[in-house]
Amino acid sequence: MDQRIRLRYSGLTFFASKAFSIVTGFIFVIAVTRNVSSYDFGVWQNIGDMVGYFVILSSVVPGWVTRYVARDQENAATTGLLTNLAISIPFIVAWILLAPQFAKIAGAPGLYYVLACLMILGTYLKPALEAIAQAKKPHLLGFDVVIHELTMISLGIILVMVLRYGLLGALVAVISSNFVDVLFYLVGLRGVIGRATNWGYLKSWLKSSTISVYGMIGEKLGATNMVLLLIYSGATARAYVGAAYAVALSISYVSTLAVALYPKLLAGGRGEDVETTLRLMFMFAIPMVAGTLVLAQPLLSILNPMYGVAAPVLYLLAISFLPYCLSIVLDTVLVGTERIDQTRFSMKDLVKSRLSLPASLYYLHSAITLPLLWIVLTNLDPGPLDAAFYLVAIGFVSLPISLTTKYVIARKYVTFKLPLKNLTKYSVASVIMAVVVLQLPVVPRISTILPIVAFGGAVYFTVLLIIDTETRALFRGVVTELKKTKGLASTEKKPIDL
Repeated sequence: MDQRIRLRYSGLTFFASKAFSIVTGFIFVIAVTRNVSSYDFGVWQNIGDMVGYFVILSSVVPGWVTRYVARDQENAATTGLLTNLAISIPFIVAWILLAPQFAKIAGAPGLYYVLACLMILGTYLKPALEAIAQAKKPHLLGFDVVIHELTMISLGIILVMVLRYGLLGALVAVISSNFVDVLFYLVGLRGVIGRATNWGYLKSWLKSSTISVYGMIGEKLGATNMVLLLIYSGATARAYVGAAYAVALSISYVSTLAVALYPKLLAGGRGEDVETTLRLMFMFAIPMVAGTLVLAQPLLSILNPMYGVAAPVLYLLAISFLPYCLSIVLDTVLVGTERIDQTRFSMKDLVKSRLSLPASLYYLHSAITLPLLWIVLTNLDPGPLDAAFYLVAIGFVSLPISLTTKYVIARKYVTFKLPLKNLTKYSVASVIMAVVVLQLPVVPRISTILPIVAFGGAVYFTVLLIIDTETRALFRGVVTELKKTKGLASTEKKPIDL
Protein backbone atom coordinates (compact mmCIF):
# COMPACT_ATOMS: atom_id res chain seq x y z
CA MET A 1 0.00 0.00 0.00
CA ASP A 2 2.65 2.50 1.08
CA GLN A 3 4.64 2.02 -2.11
CA ARG A 4 1.72 3.23 -4.21
CA ILE A 5 1.48 6.59 -2.46
CA ARG A 6 3.95 9.25 -3.57
CA LEU A 7 4.18 12.12 -1.11
CA ARG A 8 5.57 14.84 -3.36
CA TYR A 9 3.76 13.79 -6.54
CA SER A 10 0.31 13.65 -4.95
CA GLY A 11 0.95 16.78 -2.92
CA LEU A 12 2.33 18.83 -5.81
CA THR A 13 -0.46 17.67 -8.14
CA PHE A 14 -3.08 18.75 -5.62
CA PHE A 15 -1.31 22.02 -4.84
CA ALA A 16 -0.81 22.85 -8.53
CA SER A 17 -4.53 22.46 -9.04
CA LYS A 18 -5.18 24.65 -6.01
CA ALA A 19 -2.81 27.27 -7.40
CA PHE A 20 -4.89 27.22 -10.56
CA SER A 21 -8.02 27.59 -8.42
CA ILE A 22 -6.57 30.69 -6.76
CA VAL A 23 -6.83 32.52 -10.07
CA THR A 24 -10.20 31.10 -11.09
CA GLY A 25 -11.60 31.45 -7.58
CA PHE A 26 -10.46 35.05 -7.44
CA ILE A 27 -12.14 35.76 -10.75
CA PHE A 28 -15.34 34.15 -9.45
CA VAL A 29 -15.29 36.22 -6.26
CA ILE A 30 -14.69 39.36 -8.32
CA ALA A 31 -17.65 38.44 -10.52
CA VAL A 32 -19.78 38.24 -7.38
CA THR A 33 -18.46 41.23 -5.43
CA ARG A 34 -18.58 43.51 -8.47
CA ASN A 35 -22.13 42.50 -9.39
CA VAL A 36 -23.88 42.29 -6.01
CA SER A 37 -24.19 44.79 -3.19
CA SER A 38 -22.09 44.47 -0.03
CA TYR A 39 -25.31 43.44 1.75
CA ASP A 40 -25.98 40.60 -0.71
CA PHE A 41 -22.36 39.53 -0.37
CA GLY A 42 -22.87 39.40 3.38
CA VAL A 43 -26.02 37.31 2.83
CA TRP A 44 -24.03 34.94 0.63
CA GLN A 45 -21.47 34.56 3.41
CA ASN A 46 -24.30 34.01 5.91
CA ILE A 47 -25.80 31.21 3.81
CA GLY A 48 -22.42 29.50 3.93
CA ASP A 49 -22.22 30.02 7.69
CA MET A 50 -25.69 28.55 8.30
CA VAL A 51 -25.24 25.62 5.91
CA GLY A 52 -22.15 24.77 7.93
CA TYR A 53 -24.31 23.75 10.88
CA PHE A 54 -26.36 21.38 8.71
CA VAL A 55 -23.35 19.62 7.22
CA ILE A 56 -21.79 19.12 10.62
CA LEU A 57 -21.83 15.33 10.16
CA SER A 58 -20.60 15.31 6.55
CA SER A 59 -17.04 14.35 7.47
CA VAL A 60 -17.81 11.99 10.36
CA VAL A 61 -18.03 8.73 8.42
CA PRO A 62 -15.57 9.72 5.62
CA GLY A 63 -12.82 10.05 8.21
CA TRP A 64 -13.18 6.34 8.98
CA VAL A 65 -13.74 5.41 5.35
CA THR A 66 -10.27 6.70 4.48
CA ARG A 67 -8.72 4.59 7.24
CA TYR A 68 -10.59 1.44 6.17
CA VAL A 69 -10.05 1.85 2.42
CA ALA A 70 -6.36 2.68 2.92
CA ARG A 71 -6.03 -0.63 4.77
CA ASP A 72 -7.88 -2.49 1.99
CA GLN A 73 -11.00 -3.36 4.00
CA GLU A 74 -13.37 -4.89 1.45
CA ASN A 75 -16.50 -2.93 0.39
CA ALA A 76 -15.70 -0.05 2.77
CA ALA A 77 -15.87 2.50 -0.07
CA THR A 78 -19.45 1.77 -1.19
CA THR A 79 -20.68 1.41 2.37
CA GLY A 80 -19.23 4.78 3.33
CA LEU A 81 -20.73 6.60 0.35
CA LEU A 82 -24.26 5.24 0.92
CA THR A 83 -24.03 5.92 4.64
CA ASN A 84 -23.21 9.58 4.06
CA LEU A 85 -26.09 9.88 1.60
CA ALA A 86 -28.50 8.49 4.20
CA ILE A 87 -27.20 10.87 6.89
CA SER A 88 -27.83 13.89 4.63
CA ILE A 89 -31.58 13.30 4.22
CA PRO A 90 -32.86 14.51 7.63
CA PHE A 91 -30.62 17.57 7.45
CA ILE A 92 -31.95 18.47 4.01
CA VAL A 93 -35.54 18.16 5.25
CA ALA A 94 -34.79 20.27 8.34
CA TRP A 95 -33.14 22.97 6.21
CA ILE A 96 -36.10 23.21 3.84
CA LEU A 97 -38.44 23.66 6.83
CA LEU A 98 -36.26 26.32 8.45
CA ALA A 99 -35.09 28.15 5.32
CA PRO A 100 -37.95 30.73 5.34
CA GLN A 101 -37.05 31.74 8.90
CA PHE A 102 -33.35 32.07 8.03
CA ALA A 103 -34.28 34.27 5.07
CA LYS A 104 -36.52 36.43 7.25
CA ILE A 105 -33.73 37.01 9.79
CA ALA A 106 -31.29 37.97 7.01
CA GLY A 107 -33.92 40.06 5.20
CA ALA A 108 -33.25 38.15 1.97
CA PRO A 109 -35.47 36.33 -0.58
CA GLY A 110 -36.48 32.87 0.64
CA LEU A 111 -35.48 31.28 -2.69
CA TYR A 112 -31.79 31.80 -1.89
CA TYR A 113 -32.04 29.80 1.31
CA VAL A 114 -34.31 27.07 -0.08
CA LEU A 115 -31.96 26.49 -3.01
CA ALA A 116 -29.10 26.03 -0.55
CA CYS A 117 -30.51 22.61 0.42
CA LEU A 118 -28.70 21.29 -2.66
CA MET A 119 -25.46 22.58 -1.16
CA ILE A 120 -26.12 20.29 1.79
CA LEU A 121 -26.61 17.23 -0.44
CA GLY A 122 -23.42 17.93 -2.39
CA THR A 123 -21.49 18.55 0.80
CA TYR A 124 -22.39 15.08 2.10
CA LEU A 125 -21.63 13.22 -1.13
CA LYS A 126 -18.35 14.95 -1.98
CA PRO A 127 -16.43 14.27 1.30
CA ALA A 128 -17.28 10.56 1.10
CA LEU A 129 -15.90 10.39 -2.43
CA GLU A 130 -12.84 12.47 -1.50
CA ALA A 131 -12.16 10.13 1.42
CA ILE A 132 -12.09 7.15 -0.92
CA ALA A 133 -9.88 9.00 -3.41
CA GLN A 134 -7.42 10.08 -0.72
CA ALA A 135 -6.94 6.47 0.37
CA LYS A 136 -6.44 4.99 -3.10
CA LYS A 137 -5.96 7.69 -5.72
CA PRO A 138 -4.99 10.97 -3.97
CA HIS A 139 -3.95 12.56 -7.28
CA LEU A 140 -7.65 12.62 -8.29
CA LEU A 141 -8.19 15.30 -5.65
CA GLY A 142 -6.01 17.64 -7.68
CA PHE A 143 -7.65 16.89 -11.02
CA ASP A 144 -11.07 17.44 -9.48
CA VAL A 145 -10.11 20.92 -8.31
CA VAL A 146 -9.40 21.96 -11.91
CA ILE A 147 -12.72 20.56 -13.11
CA HIS A 148 -14.57 22.20 -10.21
CA GLU A 149 -13.02 25.61 -10.84
CA LEU A 150 -13.56 25.57 -14.59
CA THR A 151 -17.22 24.68 -14.07
CA MET A 152 -17.77 27.28 -11.38
CA ILE A 153 -16.03 30.14 -13.18
CA SER A 154 -17.76 29.39 -16.50
CA LEU A 155 -21.21 29.31 -14.91
CA GLY A 156 -20.35 32.30 -12.73
CA ILE A 157 -19.41 34.48 -15.68
CA ILE A 158 -22.51 33.45 -17.64
CA LEU A 159 -25.04 33.66 -14.79
CA VAL A 160 -23.65 36.56 -12.75
CA MET A 161 -21.85 38.81 -15.22
CA VAL A 162 -23.67 38.16 -18.51
CA LEU A 163 -27.22 37.24 -17.50
CA ARG A 164 -27.11 39.42 -14.33
CA TYR A 165 -28.74 36.89 -12.02
CA GLY A 166 -26.68 38.25 -9.12
CA LEU A 167 -26.60 36.20 -5.93
CA LEU A 168 -28.97 33.59 -7.39
CA GLY A 169 -26.53 33.00 -10.24
CA ALA A 170 -23.63 32.65 -7.81
CA LEU A 171 -25.52 30.02 -5.82
CA VAL A 172 -26.42 28.04 -8.93
CA ALA A 173 -22.79 28.11 -10.08
CA VAL A 174 -21.48 26.82 -6.74
CA ILE A 175 -24.12 24.09 -6.45
CA SER A 176 -23.64 22.92 -10.04
CA SER A 177 -19.86 22.69 -9.69
CA ASN A 178 -20.26 20.51 -6.59
CA PHE A 179 -22.41 18.00 -8.48
CA VAL A 180 -19.92 17.94 -11.35
CA ASP A 181 -17.33 16.97 -8.70
CA VAL A 182 -19.53 14.09 -7.59
CA LEU A 183 -19.84 12.82 -11.16
CA PHE A 184 -16.07 13.06 -11.71
CA TYR A 185 -15.29 10.99 -8.61
CA LEU A 186 -17.90 8.36 -9.46
CA VAL A 187 -16.20 7.89 -12.84
CA GLY A 188 -12.63 8.11 -11.53
CA LEU A 189 -13.26 5.66 -8.68
CA ARG A 190 -15.38 3.17 -10.60
CA GLY A 191 -12.77 0.46 -10.00
CA VAL A 192 -12.79 1.17 -6.26
CA ILE A 193 -16.47 1.79 -5.60
CA GLY A 194 -18.39 -1.42 -6.26
CA ARG A 195 -21.95 -2.60 -5.83
CA ALA A 196 -21.37 -4.62 -2.67
CA THR A 197 -21.60 -3.21 0.84
CA ASN A 198 -20.59 -4.38 4.27
CA TRP A 199 -22.95 -2.87 6.80
CA GLY A 200 -20.99 -4.62 9.52
CA TYR A 201 -18.58 -1.70 9.38
CA LEU A 202 -21.32 0.63 10.60
CA LYS A 203 -21.16 -0.64 14.17
CA SER A 204 -17.49 0.25 14.43
CA TRP A 205 -17.92 3.52 12.49
CA LEU A 206 -20.85 4.72 14.56
CA LYS A 207 -19.07 3.83 17.76
CA SER A 208 -15.88 5.55 16.60
CA SER A 209 -17.79 8.48 15.15
CA THR A 210 -18.58 9.76 18.60
CA ILE A 211 -15.16 11.37 18.48
CA SER A 212 -15.78 12.68 14.97
CA VAL A 213 -19.11 14.23 15.97
CA TYR A 214 -17.38 15.70 19.01
CA GLY A 215 -14.82 17.26 16.67
CA MET A 216 -17.38 18.52 14.17
CA ILE A 217 -19.41 20.21 16.89
CA GLY A 218 -16.25 21.79 18.26
CA GLU A 219 -15.29 23.07 14.82
CA LYS A 220 -18.73 24.56 14.19
CA LEU A 221 -18.78 26.04 17.67
CA GLY A 222 -15.65 27.94 16.72
CA ALA A 223 -17.40 29.19 13.57
CA THR A 224 -20.03 30.82 15.81
CA ASN A 225 -17.74 33.86 15.85
CA MET A 226 -19.06 34.72 12.38
CA VAL A 227 -22.64 34.55 13.62
CA LEU A 228 -21.79 36.82 16.55
CA LEU A 229 -20.16 39.25 14.13
CA LEU A 230 -23.26 39.34 11.92
CA ILE A 231 -25.61 39.80 14.88
CA TYR A 232 -23.69 42.55 16.67
CA SER A 233 -21.89 44.33 13.83
CA GLY A 234 -24.00 43.61 10.75
CA ALA A 235 -23.61 42.16 7.26
CA THR A 236 -20.98 44.75 6.26
CA ALA A 237 -18.59 43.57 8.98
CA ARG A 238 -19.15 40.00 7.82
CA ALA A 239 -18.45 41.13 4.26
CA TYR A 240 -15.11 42.66 5.30
CA VAL A 241 -14.05 39.37 6.89
CA GLY A 242 -15.38 37.45 3.89
CA ALA A 243 -13.39 39.59 1.46
CA ALA A 244 -10.21 39.17 3.52
CA TYR A 245 -10.77 35.42 3.71
CA ALA A 246 -11.37 35.24 -0.05
CA VAL A 247 -7.83 36.57 -0.58
CA ALA A 248 -6.06 34.83 2.33
CA LEU A 249 -7.71 31.47 1.65
CA SER A 250 -5.26 30.89 -1.17
CA ILE A 251 -2.51 30.46 1.44
CA SER A 252 -4.45 27.66 3.14
CA TYR A 253 -4.26 25.67 -0.09
CA VAL A 254 -0.64 24.94 0.83
CA SER A 255 -2.06 22.40 3.29
CA THR A 256 -3.01 20.26 0.28
CA LEU A 257 0.68 19.42 -0.05
CA ALA A 258 0.11 17.15 2.95
CA VAL A 259 -2.68 15.19 1.22
CA ALA A 260 -0.63 12.00 0.90
CA LEU A 261 0.89 12.12 4.41
CA TYR A 262 -2.22 10.75 6.12
CA PRO A 263 -2.56 7.48 4.14
CA LYS A 264 1.24 7.21 4.25
CA LEU A 265 1.22 7.28 8.06
CA LEU A 266 -1.74 4.91 8.20
CA ALA A 267 0.32 2.47 6.18
CA GLY A 268 3.40 2.90 8.41
CA GLY A 269 5.09 6.15 7.37
CA ARG A 270 8.11 7.59 9.16
CA GLY A 271 9.46 10.86 10.55
CA GLU A 272 11.22 11.58 7.26
CA ASP A 273 7.80 11.76 5.60
CA VAL A 274 6.67 14.39 8.10
CA GLU A 275 9.81 16.47 7.58
CA THR A 276 9.46 16.24 3.79
CA THR A 277 5.86 17.47 4.03
CA LEU A 278 6.79 20.35 6.35
CA ARG A 279 9.56 21.53 4.03
CA LEU A 280 7.30 21.32 1.00
CA MET A 281 4.47 23.22 2.71
CA PHE A 282 6.56 26.08 4.05
CA MET A 283 8.46 26.40 0.78
CA PHE A 284 5.20 27.72 -0.66
CA ALA A 285 3.45 29.12 2.42
CA ILE A 286 6.10 31.67 3.45
CA PRO A 287 6.35 33.46 0.08
CA MET A 288 2.57 33.41 -0.28
CA VAL A 289 2.19 35.14 3.09
CA ALA A 290 4.87 37.67 2.16
CA GLY A 291 3.23 38.38 -1.18
CA THR A 292 -0.19 38.80 0.43
CA LEU A 293 1.19 41.29 2.95
CA VAL A 294 2.80 43.35 0.21
CA LEU A 295 -0.23 43.32 -2.10
CA ALA A 296 -3.02 43.28 0.49
CA GLN A 297 -4.76 46.52 -0.40
CA PRO A 298 -4.76 46.15 -4.20
CA LEU A 299 -5.88 42.52 -3.90
CA LEU A 300 -8.86 43.56 -1.79
CA SER A 301 -9.59 46.50 -4.07
CA ILE A 302 -9.81 44.15 -7.04
CA LEU A 303 -12.75 42.44 -5.33
CA ASN A 304 -14.37 45.82 -4.84
CA PRO A 305 -12.80 49.22 -4.05
CA MET A 306 -14.86 49.37 -0.84
CA TYR A 307 -12.91 46.40 0.58
CA GLY A 308 -9.51 48.07 0.29
CA VAL A 309 -9.90 49.44 3.83
CA ALA A 310 -9.93 45.85 5.15
CA ALA A 311 -6.17 45.47 4.53
CA PRO A 312 -5.38 45.29 8.30
CA VAL A 313 -7.80 42.36 8.59
CA LEU A 314 -6.02 40.62 5.72
CA TYR A 315 -2.59 41.22 7.30
CA LEU A 316 -3.59 39.26 10.38
CA LEU A 317 -5.34 36.53 8.41
CA ALA A 318 -2.34 35.99 6.15
CA ILE A 319 0.03 35.63 9.10
CA SER A 320 -2.36 33.24 10.85
CA PHE A 321 -2.04 30.73 8.02
CA LEU A 322 1.58 29.95 8.89
CA PRO A 323 0.72 28.32 12.23
CA TYR A 324 -2.33 26.84 10.49
CA CYS A 325 -0.08 24.92 8.07
CA LEU A 326 2.00 23.53 10.94
CA SER A 327 -1.17 22.61 12.82
CA ILE A 328 -2.47 20.62 9.81
CA VAL A 329 0.67 18.48 9.72
CA LEU A 330 0.65 17.93 13.48
CA ASP A 331 -3.02 16.88 13.37
CA THR A 332 -2.17 14.44 10.58
CA VAL A 333 0.62 12.91 12.67
CA LEU A 334 -1.63 12.59 15.71
CA VAL A 335 -4.47 10.78 13.96
CA GLY A 336 -2.39 9.00 11.31
CA THR A 337 -0.29 7.16 13.90
CA GLU A 338 -3.24 6.11 16.06
CA ARG A 339 -4.12 2.43 15.75
CA ILE A 340 -6.99 2.11 18.22
CA ASP A 341 -9.54 1.41 15.47
CA GLN A 342 -7.65 -1.76 14.58
CA THR A 343 -8.36 -3.24 18.01
CA ARG A 344 -11.34 -3.93 20.23
CA PHE A 345 -11.84 -0.69 22.10
CA SER A 346 -14.21 0.90 24.57
CA MET A 347 -15.53 4.46 24.49
CA LYS A 348 -13.13 5.28 27.31
CA ASP A 349 -10.23 4.08 25.17
CA LEU A 350 -11.47 6.19 22.26
CA VAL A 351 -11.76 9.34 24.36
CA LYS A 352 -8.22 8.82 25.70
CA SER A 353 -6.79 8.21 22.20
CA ARG A 354 -5.02 10.78 20.07
CA LEU A 355 -8.04 10.88 17.76
CA SER A 356 -9.80 13.09 20.30
CA LEU A 357 -7.00 15.61 20.87
CA PRO A 358 -7.49 17.92 17.84
CA ALA A 359 -11.21 18.01 18.62
CA SER A 360 -10.64 18.88 22.28
CA LEU A 361 -8.40 21.76 21.24
CA TYR A 362 -11.26 23.17 19.14
CA TYR A 363 -13.29 23.48 22.33
CA LEU A 364 -10.41 25.10 24.16
CA HIS A 365 -10.09 27.62 21.34
CA SER A 366 -13.81 28.42 21.45
CA ALA A 367 -13.87 28.63 25.24
CA ILE A 368 -11.20 31.33 25.06
CA THR A 369 -12.12 33.27 21.92
CA LEU A 370 -15.94 33.36 21.85
CA PRO A 371 -16.38 35.03 25.27
CA LEU A 372 -13.64 37.51 24.38
CA LEU A 373 -15.30 38.36 21.08
CA TRP A 374 -18.71 38.75 22.73
CA ILE A 375 -17.24 41.09 25.37
CA VAL A 376 -15.51 43.20 22.72
CA LEU A 377 -18.53 43.46 20.41
CA THR A 378 -21.03 44.25 23.16
CA ASN A 379 -18.91 46.62 25.24
CA LEU A 380 -16.78 48.49 22.72
CA ASP A 381 -19.53 48.67 20.09
CA PRO A 382 -16.95 48.82 17.27
CA GLY A 383 -17.73 49.81 13.70
CA PRO A 384 -17.85 47.13 10.98
CA LEU A 385 -14.14 47.38 10.09
CA ASP A 386 -12.90 47.39 13.68
CA ALA A 387 -15.21 44.50 14.56
CA ALA A 388 -13.79 42.45 11.69
CA PHE A 389 -10.24 43.22 12.86
CA TYR A 390 -11.01 42.24 16.47
CA LEU A 391 -12.52 38.94 15.35
CA VAL A 392 -9.34 37.91 13.52
CA ALA A 393 -7.01 39.22 16.25
CA ILE A 394 -8.81 37.31 18.99
CA GLY A 395 -8.32 34.13 16.98
CA PHE A 396 -4.59 34.25 17.81
CA VAL A 397 -5.09 34.01 21.57
CA SER A 398 -5.18 30.22 21.94
CA LEU A 399 -2.63 29.38 19.22
CA PRO A 400 0.46 28.98 21.46
CA ILE A 401 -1.31 26.49 23.74
CA SER A 402 -2.73 24.47 20.86
CA LEU A 403 0.46 24.22 18.79
CA THR A 404 2.70 23.41 21.74
CA THR A 405 0.38 20.63 22.92
CA LYS A 406 0.15 19.06 19.46
CA TYR A 407 3.90 19.27 18.83
CA VAL A 408 4.94 17.72 22.14
CA ILE A 409 2.52 14.79 21.79
CA ALA A 410 3.14 14.20 18.07
CA ARG A 411 6.90 13.82 18.63
CA LYS A 412 6.27 11.02 21.12
CA TYR A 413 5.00 8.83 18.28
CA VAL A 414 7.00 10.00 15.28
CA THR A 415 10.50 11.41 15.59
CA PHE A 416 10.85 14.48 13.39
CA LYS A 417 12.39 17.94 13.52
CA LEU A 418 11.12 21.29 12.42
CA PRO A 419 13.11 22.27 9.30
CA LEU A 420 14.41 25.54 10.79
CA LYS A 421 17.36 25.79 8.38
CA ASN A 422 15.02 25.46 5.42
CA LEU A 423 12.55 27.93 6.93
CA THR A 424 15.35 30.48 7.18
CA LYS A 425 16.19 30.07 3.50
CA TYR A 426 12.53 30.36 2.50
CA SER A 427 12.22 33.52 4.61
CA VAL A 428 15.33 35.13 3.08
CA ALA A 429 14.10 34.42 -0.45
CA SER A 430 10.63 35.76 0.49
CA VAL A 431 12.05 39.01 1.87
CA ILE A 432 14.06 39.55 -1.32
CA MET A 433 10.93 38.87 -3.36
CA ALA A 434 8.88 41.32 -1.26
CA VAL A 435 11.48 44.07 -1.60
CA VAL A 436 11.52 43.65 -5.39
CA VAL A 437 7.71 43.63 -5.66
CA LEU A 438 7.46 46.77 -3.52
CA GLN A 439 9.41 48.65 -6.19
CA LEU A 440 6.81 47.87 -8.84
CA PRO A 441 3.83 50.13 -9.67
CA VAL A 442 0.66 48.30 -8.69
CA VAL A 443 -2.76 49.01 -10.16
CA PRO A 444 -5.69 47.17 -8.54
CA ARG A 445 -6.67 45.24 -11.65
CA ILE A 446 -6.37 41.49 -12.08
CA SER A 447 -4.61 41.98 -15.43
CA THR A 448 -1.91 43.92 -13.57
CA ILE A 449 -1.73 41.87 -10.38
CA LEU A 450 -1.33 38.44 -12.02
CA PRO A 451 1.90 39.35 -13.88
CA ILE A 452 3.28 40.89 -10.67
CA VAL A 453 2.44 37.75 -8.71
CA ALA A 454 4.07 35.60 -11.41
CA PHE A 455 7.15 37.83 -11.44
CA GLY A 456 7.37 37.72 -7.64
CA GLY A 457 7.16 33.92 -7.73
CA ALA A 458 9.93 33.81 -10.33
CA VAL A 459 12.16 36.00 -8.16
CA TYR A 460 11.51 33.84 -5.11
CA PHE A 461 12.28 30.53 -6.77
CA THR A 462 15.31 31.95 -8.59
CA VAL A 463 16.80 32.99 -5.25
CA LEU A 464 15.83 29.68 -3.67
CA LEU A 465 17.37 27.66 -6.50
CA ILE A 466 20.61 29.51 -5.88
CA ILE A 467 20.75 29.05 -2.10
CA ASP A 468 18.98 25.72 -1.51
CA THR A 469 20.17 22.35 -2.84
CA GLU A 470 16.91 20.58 -1.97
CA THR A 471 14.93 23.03 -4.09
CA ARG A 472 17.23 22.27 -7.01
CA ALA A 473 16.67 18.54 -6.50
CA LEU A 474 12.91 19.05 -6.32
CA PHE A 475 12.98 21.14 -9.49
CA ARG A 476 14.87 18.38 -11.35
CA GLY A 477 12.32 15.86 -10.06
CA VAL A 478 9.42 17.91 -11.38
CA VAL A 479 11.10 18.30 -14.78
CA THR A 480 11.74 14.54 -14.90
CA GLU A 481 8.11 13.82 -14.04
CA LEU A 482 6.88 16.15 -16.78
CA LYS A 483 9.16 14.47 -19.29
CA LYS A 484 7.84 11.07 -18.22
CA THR A 485 4.29 12.14 -18.99
CA LYS A 486 5.43 13.02 -22.52
CA GLY A 487 7.64 9.96 -22.90
CA LEU A 488 10.78 12.09 -22.98
CA ALA A 489 12.40 11.06 -19.71
CA SER A 490 15.97 9.84 -20.00
CA THR A 491 16.62 6.25 -19.02
CA GLU A 492 20.31 6.86 -18.35
CA LYS A 493 19.75 8.11 -14.83
CA LYS A 494 17.22 7.08 -12.23
CA PRO A 495 14.63 9.87 -12.05
CA ILE A 496 14.38 11.75 -8.75
CA ASP A 497 11.46 10.32 -6.82
CA LEU A 498 8.65 12.75 -6.14
